[in-house]
Amino acid sequence: MSVLSKAYYKNYGGELVTPSQYEAKNRIQGTKHPAICVGCEEHLISHGVKSPNVTERFRHHKNTGNNVIKCPLHSSSKRNSFLNKTKLDPSNGNMLRKEFFKKENLLRAYELCHKMKGGTPGCLPQKEFIKIIEAADATGIWYYKGIKLWGVMIILLLKSNYSFKKSGQQYYYKFKRTKICKNRPDNEWWNDLILQPCFLSDNKVVDKKYKSPIDFTEYWYQNQVSKMKFTEVNADKIFSHFKVDE
Repeated sequence: MSVLSKAYYKNYGGELVTPSQYEAKNRIQGTKHPAICVGCEEHLISHGVKSPNVTERFRHHKNTGNNVIKCPLHSSSKRNSFLNKTKLDPSNGNMLRKEFFKKENLLRAYELCHKMKGGTPGCLPQKEFIKIIEAADATGIWYYKGIKLWGVMIILLLKSNYSFKKSGQQYYYKFKRTKICKNRPDNEWWNDLILQPCFLSDNKVVDKKYKSPIDFTEYWYQNQVSKMKFTEVNADKIFSHFKVDE
C-alpha cells in the first residue's frame, strides 16, 4: 500500500521531510514546528517513527472535515482507495524515480498535466506543477509493483483537482476497474483500469457526456504527448527546483 511519507517542514512549500527527519529536526531545534500536507496545507501528525512493526507515515488529523474529499493525499480520499491495496516494489521504484526526473520525462509530465488542466495559457503554472510532483513523491507513486513510466505519468493526474470551464464546478479522477478478474497477477494490476472523473462536492460520478474517463494505457498516454507544445525553456523553474542538471 502507499503511505504519506513526506511533508513540508515548518512552512508550506519548504523542505520536504520524512516522519523520522521531521521528529529529529524538532528535537535538534527544541521546538515542535508543524509538518504540513503538500496537498491541502493542513498540519499533519507523524506516526510509526521507531516502531518496528509499523511503516512510518504522516496522517491528517481526524477533524479535517471537507479536506477528506478535497485533499488528493488524504488516506480516506476515494481517489486513493484502489492504490492503497497495491503491492510495492521499492527496488524498481528507486530506478523509476531517477528516470522520471530526467529533463525529457519531466517535460512530458508537464505537457500531460497542463493538457488535462485545460491546455490554455496559465492554466497550470510551473509552481503548481511542482506541487503536483511533490504530492506524488510524498505518496511514492514510483513504487507500485510492475508500474512503468507511462503509468506514473497518468497517476500524476490523481494528485490534482480540476474545474469545468463554464460552471467552475470541481472534479477529480479516481481509479475504476472495468472488468473483474480474481486471479490477476500483481504485475498486471493496471489492466482494465480507467480514471473515472467524479464531482469533488459529493464524489458522484461525472456523466461521460460531460467528461470522459481516461484509459490507463500506454496507448492513451503516448497519444497525449505525441505532439509536444512545451520546450525546455517553458520548464526552467521546474528543472531548477528539482536540480535536474546536477
